[in-house]
Order: sequence, then structure tokens, then C-alpha cells
Amino acid sequence: MIALVQPSTDQRALIERARAGDRQALEDLARQVWPLVRTWALIELGDPILAEDAAQESLIVMVRFLNKYDVDRPFKPWLRTLVRNQAKSQGRKRKNLPDQRVPLTAAASVDVDRALDLDAGAQRALDAFCGLTPNQRRMIELVDRQDLAPAEAAIELNIPQGTARSLLHGARKALRMHLIKHAPELLALVKEAP
Repeated sequence: MIALVQPSTDQRALIERARAGDRQALEDLARQVWPLVRTWALIELGDPILAEDAAQESLIVMVRFLNKYDVDRPFKPWLRTLVRNQAKSQGRKRKNLPDQRVPLTAAASVDVDRALDLDAGAQRALDAFCGLTPNQRRMIELVDRQDLAPAEAAIELNIPQGTARSLLHGARKALRMHLIKHAPELLALVKEAP
């Protein structure tokens, strides 16, 4: 399974150089893990603004505690634990914050009407994803984005295979129902459950 594999030789060398004080190696490592950290934070929180904050805080914690990481152990689970901890911290802050989501900005070179349609559609799709439970978001990420089989996702999440299939089915159904109600024009873009 991907998450249980030790860092690649290149990544391990990058980590070791960063731990030795090589600033460029640290920047390269942060740049390399950033997309994954952001994805995990969004999966954990379901709120893009809080997820962005949690992802940034996770990188800060990674830098601060990189010397404590054991390079002979898998890197992704260690990093994911940092993200989960920061997401929990941001989640506690959620109770005190009003909904601050803003629409995605349209690219200047794109036709404004088309950009607004895409922007609104992307926001509705993101709202549908964020409306899922954290475990449902994790299943969608593992199966539909990382192409793991539901059985592999069950192992990754340490849950029974039947529970994994049920979560995946429930997540896909919830996404379809949300899109049917709020954005029928986007429904065709949702990957249909088998």
C-alpha cells in the first residue's frame, strides 16, 4: 500500500538534507508535499478556508519537527498525522467563525459568462463534497482520486471492507443527490457508483 511505504530514495535524501539545514531542500520538500497536505486538510475539515489554514500550519509543524521524524519509517503516515492534528485544531475554531467561503475567482483570459458558470459550478461541487462526513470524504479521495480499490481504502482507513463499501456508496449517493437538487448540469461530471 502506498501510505505504508518508506520514503523514496530521492525523498529520503531530500528529508535528510532538510534536516541538516539545507534551506533549498526544505523548500523543495514543502513544495512536494503541499498538494497532498492541502487535500488531506480539506478531507478532514470539509471547509476550504479552514483547510488552507490547517495545511499551512501543518507545514510549519513539519518544519519544526522534521528532526524528530525517523527516516526509517514511512513518511506519509507521519505527515498525515500532523495534518489531522492541525485539522482538529482548526475544527475547534470552526464553531466560532461565520461561514466565510468566497466564490473561486475567474481567470481574466476566460470569457466572463463562462467563467462565472464554471465558478458557480465549482462552488456547488465543492459544497457537495464538503457536505460529506470526514470518512466519506476520505473514501472519495482514496477510491475516486487515488484509484485505490475499496478493499485497499478499508485497509488505509483501518475499517472493515463492508464499512468502506458502505461509506463509498453513501458518499457517491450524497454527491449525486446534492447535485440533482442544486446543480443538475454538473451531475454528468460525477463518477457513477458501480
